[in-house]
Amino acid sequence: MDPVQIEHHRVIAFGRNLAMAPQTGEFKLQNAVECDLNFTEPGKYFTDEIIGKSDPQEMTDRYGPTPSKEPNRGRRIGVFTPLEDANWLGDNIDKVRQQVTDPANAIVTAMRFGQYRARDQKILTSLYAPAREGETGETVVPFPAGNVLTNSGKLTLAKLRSASLFHDNGKVLGEERFWVGGASDKSKLLEEDKVTSAEYAAIKALVNGEIDTFMGFKFIWFADDEIPIVGGKRRNISFKKTGNQYKSRPIVGGETAKVWTRTDRKGNWEAYLNFDHGFLRRHDASVCVHDCDDT
Repeated sequence: MDPVQIEHHRVIAFGRNLAMAPQTGEFKLQNAVECDLNFTEPGKYFTDEIIGKSDPQEMTDRYGPTPSKEPNRGRRIGVFTPLEDANWLGDNIDKVRQQVTDPANAIVTAMRFGQYRARDQKILTSLYAPAREGETGETVVPFPAGNVLTNSGKLTLAKLRSASLFHDNGKVLGEERFWVGGASDKSKLLEEDKVTSAEYAAIKALVNGEIDTFMGFKFIWFADDEIPIVGGKRRNISFKKTGNQYKSRPIVGGETAKVWTRTDRKGNWEAYLNFDHGFLRRHDASVCVHDCDDT
Protein backbone atom coordinates (compact mmCIF):
# COMPACT_ATOMS: atom_id res chain seq x y z
CA MET A 1 0.00 0.00 0.00
CA ASP A 2 1.21 3.50 -0.82
CA PRO A 3 2.66 5.25 2.30
CA VAL A 4 0.37 8.23 1.74
CA GLN A 5 -2.63 5.92 1.79
CA ILE A 6 -1.35 4.31 4.96
CA GLU A 7 -1.08 7.68 6.70
CA HIS A 8 -4.53 8.68 5.40
CA HIS A 9 -5.95 5.45 6.79
CA ARG A 10 -4.36 6.17 10.16
CA VAL A 11 -5.86 9.65 10.36
CA ILE A 12 -9.39 8.46 9.61
CA ALA A 13 -9.18 5.60 12.08
CA PHE A 14 -7.89 7.85 14.81
CA GLY A 15 -10.68 10.36 14.21
CA ARG A 16 -13.31 7.67 14.45
CA ASN A 17 -11.91 6.51 17.76
CA LEU A 18 -12.52 10.03 19.08
CA ALA A 19 -16.20 10.23 18.11
CA MET A 20 -18.38 11.55 20.92
CA ALA A 21 -20.63 9.12 22.76
CA PRO A 22 -24.31 10.13 23.08
CA GLN A 23 -24.46 12.73 25.82
CA THR A 24 -25.82 16.13 26.74
CA GLY A 25 -23.45 18.85 25.56
CA GLU A 26 -24.86 22.06 27.00
CA PHE A 27 -25.45 23.81 30.32
CA LYS A 28 -29.23 23.91 30.08
CA LEU A 29 -30.02 25.74 33.31
CA GLN A 30 -27.44 28.52 33.02
CA ASN A 31 -30.08 31.16 32.26
CA ALA A 32 -32.82 29.67 34.45
CA VAL A 33 -31.30 30.75 37.79
CA GLU A 34 -29.17 33.69 38.87
CA CYS A 35 -25.84 32.34 37.72
CA ASP A 36 -22.29 33.55 38.44
CA LEU A 37 -19.60 31.43 36.80
CA ASN A 38 -16.77 33.82 37.65
CA PHE A 39 -17.07 34.07 41.41
CA THR A 40 -13.64 34.64 42.93
CA GLU A 41 -14.15 35.35 46.63
CA PRO A 42 -12.44 32.86 48.96
CA GLY A 43 -14.15 30.78 51.59
CA LYS A 44 -16.32 27.70 51.88
CA TYR A 45 -19.61 29.61 51.87
CA PHE A 46 -21.40 32.38 50.04
CA THR A 47 -24.29 34.23 51.62
CA ASP A 48 -27.47 35.94 50.60
CA GLU A 49 -28.91 38.59 52.91
CA ILE A 50 -32.70 38.78 52.81
CA ILE A 51 -34.62 41.88 53.92
CA GLY A 52 -38.15 41.33 55.20
CA LYS A 53 -41.28 43.34 54.48
CA SER A 54 -41.87 46.86 55.73
CA ASP A 55 -45.47 48.09 55.70
CA PRO A 56 -46.59 51.67 56.37
CA GLN A 57 -49.01 52.37 59.21
CA GLU A 58 -51.72 54.92 59.65
CA MET A 59 -50.49 58.26 61.00
CA THR A 60 -52.71 59.16 63.96
CA ASP A 61 -51.15 62.42 65.09
CA ARG A 62 -49.35 65.31 63.47
CA TYR A 63 -46.41 65.91 65.80
CA GLY A 64 -45.81 62.54 67.41
CA PRO A 65 -42.68 60.44 67.05
CA THR A 66 -41.90 58.67 63.80
CA PRO A 67 -42.28 54.88 63.73
CA SER A 68 -39.35 53.02 65.27
CA LYS A 69 -38.83 49.67 63.63
CA GLU A 70 -36.41 47.59 61.62
CA PRO A 71 -37.31 45.13 58.88
CA ASN A 72 -36.76 41.48 59.59
CA ARG A 73 -33.51 40.18 58.21
CA GLY A 74 -32.50 36.70 57.18
CA ARG A 75 -29.47 34.99 55.74
CA ARG A 76 -29.26 31.95 53.54
CA ILE A 77 -25.98 30.25 52.81
CA GLY A 78 -24.64 28.28 49.86
CA VAL A 79 -21.84 25.77 50.40
CA PHE A 80 -19.13 25.22 47.80
CA THR A 81 -18.20 21.67 46.84
CA PRO A 82 -15.19 20.82 44.62
CA LEU A 83 -15.28 18.72 41.45
CA GLU A 84 -12.45 17.59 39.20
CA ASP A 85 -11.87 15.58 36.04
CA ALA A 86 -8.79 14.45 34.12
CA ASN A 87 -7.92 12.40 31.05
CA TRP A 88 -4.69 11.31 29.41
CA LEU A 89 -4.24 12.75 25.92
CA GLY A 90 -1.53 10.48 24.55
CA ASP A 91 2.05 11.50 23.86
CA ASN A 92 3.26 13.94 21.24
CA ILE A 93 4.82 11.22 19.05
CA ASP A 94 1.44 9.60 18.52
CA LYS A 95 -0.09 12.94 17.57
CA VAL A 96 2.59 13.68 15.00
CA ARG A 97 2.36 10.17 13.54
CA GLN A 98 -1.42 10.48 13.12
CA GLN A 99 -1.00 13.88 11.41
CA VAL A 100 -4.03 15.44 13.05
CA THR A 101 -3.96 19.00 14.31
CA ASP A 102 -5.16 18.30 17.83
CA PRO A 103 -6.82 14.95 18.51
CA ALA A 104 -7.14 15.92 22.16
CA ASN A 105 -9.91 18.38 21.34
CA ALA A 106 -12.58 15.68 21.45
CA ILE A 107 -11.35 14.52 24.85
CA VAL A 108 -11.35 18.05 26.25
CA THR A 109 -14.80 18.57 24.75
CA ALA A 110 -16.06 15.45 26.49
CA MET A 111 -14.73 16.82 29.78
CA ARG A 112 -16.44 20.14 29.16
CA PHE A 113 -19.73 18.37 28.46
CA GLY A 114 -19.31 16.52 31.75
CA GLN A 115 -18.81 19.84 33.50
CA TYR A 116 -22.07 21.14 32.01
CA ARG A 117 -23.98 18.07 33.19
CA ALA A 118 -22.51 18.40 36.68
CA ARG A 119 -23.69 22.01 36.87
CA ASP A 120 -27.21 21.10 35.77
CA GLN A 121 -27.45 18.23 38.23
CA LYS A 122 -26.24 20.44 41.06
CA ILE A 123 -29.02 22.93 40.33
CA LEU A 124 -31.72 20.30 39.79
CA THR A 125 -31.11 18.49 43.06
CA SER A 126 -30.46 21.66 45.08
CA LEU A 127 -33.70 23.37 44.05
CA TYR A 128 -35.61 21.16 46.52
CA ALA A 129 -32.79 20.26 48.93
CA PRO A 130 -32.74 21.57 52.52
CA ALA A 131 -31.57 25.19 52.74
CA ARG A 132 -29.12 26.55 55.30
CA GLU A 133 -29.61 29.65 57.38
CA GLY A 134 -27.83 31.50 60.18
CA GLU A 135 -24.45 33.10 60.68
CA THR A 136 -22.54 30.09 59.34
CA GLY A 137 -25.37 27.98 57.94
CA GLU A 138 -25.90 26.18 61.22
CA THR A 139 -29.70 25.96 60.79
CA VAL A 140 -31.01 23.44 58.27
CA VAL A 141 -34.36 24.33 56.71
CA PRO A 142 -36.12 21.37 55.02
CA PHE A 143 -37.87 21.88 51.72
CA PRO A 144 -41.49 22.64 52.69
CA ALA A 145 -43.78 19.64 52.31
CA GLY A 146 -46.47 21.99 51.05
CA ASN A 147 -44.33 22.83 48.02
CA VAL A 148 -44.76 19.26 46.74
CA LEU A 149 -48.05 19.84 44.98
CA THR A 150 -48.64 16.33 43.57
CA ASN A 151 -46.81 13.06 43.93
CA SER A 152 -48.26 10.79 41.24
CA GLY A 153 -49.75 10.69 37.77
CA LYS A 154 -48.54 11.96 34.44
CA LEU A 155 -47.82 15.59 33.66
CA THR A 156 -51.14 17.33 33.00
CA LEU A 157 -52.52 20.80 32.49
CA ALA A 158 -53.95 20.64 36.01
CA LYS A 159 -50.42 20.36 37.38
CA LEU A 160 -49.29 23.32 35.31
CA ARG A 161 -52.23 25.37 36.57
CA SER A 162 -51.57 24.50 40.21
CA ALA A 163 -47.93 25.48 39.81
CA SER A 164 -48.94 28.75 38.19
CA LEU A 165 -51.27 29.49 41.11
CA PHE A 166 -48.49 28.62 43.57
CA HIS A 167 -46.14 31.16 41.99
CA ASP A 168 -48.85 33.82 41.70
CA ASN A 169 -49.44 33.55 45.44
CA GLY A 170 -45.74 33.30 46.28
CA LYS A 171 -45.09 36.96 45.39
CA VAL A 172 -41.41 36.31 44.64
CA LEU A 173 -40.16 39.30 42.67
CA GLY A 174 -39.31 38.76 39.02
CA GLU A 175 -41.33 37.46 36.10
CA GLU A 176 -39.28 34.61 34.64
CA ARG A 177 -40.67 31.18 35.47
CA PHE A 178 -39.21 27.86 34.38
CA TRP A 179 -40.41 24.28 34.27
CA VAL A 180 -38.04 21.32 34.13
CA GLY A 181 -39.29 17.88 33.14
CA GLY A 182 -38.31 14.68 31.37
CA ALA A 183 -38.79 13.58 27.79
CA SER A 184 -41.62 11.24 28.82
CA ASP A 185 -43.38 14.04 30.69
CA LYS A 186 -43.29 16.17 27.56
CA SER A 187 -44.95 13.48 25.48
CA LYS A 188 -47.54 12.71 28.17
CA LEU A 189 -48.89 16.24 27.86
CA LEU A 190 -50.32 15.25 24.48
CA GLU A 191 -52.44 12.58 26.16
CA GLU A 192 -54.41 15.21 28.08
CA ASP A 193 -58.06 14.65 27.18
CA LYS A 194 -59.56 17.69 28.91
CA VAL A 195 -58.12 20.51 26.89
CA THR A 196 -59.60 22.93 24.43
CA SER A 197 -58.49 22.89 20.84
CA ALA A 198 -56.44 26.05 21.46
CA GLU A 199 -54.67 24.48 24.44
CA TYR A 200 -54.03 21.28 22.52
CA ALA A 201 -52.49 23.23 19.65
CA ALA A 202 -50.19 25.03 22.09
CA ILE A 203 -49.20 21.78 23.83
CA LYS A 204 -48.52 20.13 20.49
CA ALA A 205 -46.27 23.03 19.50
CA LEU A 206 -44.48 22.75 22.86
CA VAL A 207 -43.95 19.00 22.54
CA ASN A 208 -42.78 19.34 18.94
CA GLY A 209 -40.23 21.97 19.94
CA GLU A 210 -41.87 24.76 17.97
CA ILE A 211 -42.27 26.85 21.13
CA ASP A 212 -40.67 26.60 24.57
CA THR A 213 -43.09 28.72 26.61
CA PHE A 214 -46.61 27.85 27.75
CA MET A 215 -48.84 29.11 30.57
CA GLY A 216 -46.13 31.56 31.62
CA PHE A 217 -43.44 28.87 32.03
CA LYS A 218 -40.36 28.45 29.88
CA PHE A 219 -39.88 24.69 29.57
CA ILE A 220 -36.49 22.98 29.69
CA TRP A 221 -36.60 19.29 28.84
CA PHE A 222 -34.03 16.71 29.89
CA ALA A 223 -33.66 13.03 29.06
CA ASP A 224 -35.60 10.92 31.55
CA ASP A 225 -32.43 9.53 33.13
CA GLU A 226 -31.21 13.07 33.88
CA ILE A 227 -34.31 14.01 35.88
CA PRO A 228 -34.14 13.42 39.67
CA ILE A 229 -36.12 10.38 40.81
CA VAL A 230 -37.91 10.74 44.15
CA GLY A 231 -40.00 7.87 45.44
CA GLY A 232 -39.82 6.21 42.04
CA LYS A 233 -41.28 9.29 40.31
CA ARG A 234 -39.67 11.82 37.97
CA ARG A 235 -39.43 15.10 39.83
CA ASN A 236 -40.77 17.91 37.65
CA ILE A 237 -39.75 21.27 39.11
CA SER A 238 -41.09 24.75 38.51
CA PHE A 239 -39.24 27.77 39.86
CA LYS A 240 -38.65 31.48 39.52
CA LYS A 241 -35.24 32.62 38.39
CA THR A 242 -34.83 35.36 41.00
CA GLY A 243 -35.41 32.93 43.87
CA ASN A 244 -32.37 30.75 43.21
CA GLN A 245 -28.65 31.32 42.88
CA TYR A 246 -25.76 29.26 41.51
CA LYS A 247 -22.09 30.21 41.83
CA SER A 248 -18.94 28.63 40.45
CA ARG A 249 -15.26 29.46 40.75
CA PRO A 250 -11.97 27.93 39.59
CA ILE A 251 -9.70 26.24 42.09
CA VAL A 252 -6.24 26.08 40.45
CA GLY A 253 -4.52 29.03 38.82
CA GLY A 254 -7.62 31.04 38.05
CA GLU A 255 -8.65 28.66 35.28
CA THR A 256 -11.08 25.75 35.32
CA ALA A 257 -9.17 23.71 32.71
CA LYS A 258 -5.54 23.08 31.87
CA VAL A 259 -3.54 20.91 29.51
CA TRP A 260 -0.15 20.04 30.94
CA THR A 261 2.66 17.50 30.83
CA ARG A 262 2.93 15.26 33.86
CA THR A 263 6.60 14.92 34.75
CA ASP A 264 5.62 12.23 37.26
CA ARG A 265 4.08 10.19 34.42
CA LYS A 266 6.94 10.12 31.88
CA GLY A 267 6.02 13.49 30.41
CA ASN A 268 2.64 12.39 29.13
CA TRP A 269 0.01 15.04 28.40
CA GLU A 270 -3.06 15.33 30.60
CA ALA A 271 -6.19 17.47 30.38
CA TYR A 272 -7.39 18.52 33.81
CA LEU A 273 -10.21 20.65 35.13
CA ASN A 274 -11.55 21.52 38.53
CA PHE A 275 -14.00 23.97 39.99
CA ASP A 276 -15.98 24.78 43.10
CA HIS A 277 -19.69 25.27 42.83
CA GLY A 278 -22.57 25.93 45.16
CA PHE A 279 -26.27 26.74 45.15
CA LEU A 280 -28.75 28.40 47.45
CA ARG A 281 -32.52 28.61 47.33
CA ARG A 282 -33.18 32.21 48.24
CA HIS A 283 -36.93 31.87 48.77
CA ASP A 284 -38.90 28.70 49.46
CA ALA A 285 -41.85 30.27 47.66
CA SER A 286 -39.81 30.29 44.45
CA VAL A 287 -39.88 26.50 43.96
CA CYS A 288 -42.61 23.88 43.75
CA VAL A 289 -42.49 20.31 42.49
CA HIS A 290 -44.71 17.70 40.91
CA ASP A 291 -43.63 14.07 41.02
CA CYS A 292 -44.79 12.40 37.80
CA ASP A 293 -45.05 8.91 36.39
CA ASP A 294 -46.46 7.49 33.17
CA THR A 295 -50.00 6.66 34.35
